Amino acid sequence: MSEVSRPGVRYLYVVAALLVIAFGVSGVSYGEVNDSPGLHVLGVLFAVGAVAVRTQRRRSG
Repeated sequence: MSEVSRPGVRYLYVVAALLVIAFGVSGVSYGEVNDSPGLHVLGVLFAVGAVAVRTQRRRSG
């Protein structure tokens, strides 16, 4: 049985991706309020990266 086919592991990946996306969105919004371009960019990278990793995992498995 592969790692991803176990029932709980798949949901763990989904929850982790949602948490990273939420962290990224929080970084973007706080970066806007605080006028911090670096935090804004990091937030975008976290959100886009989580979506890209999740999309890649769905295509390959």
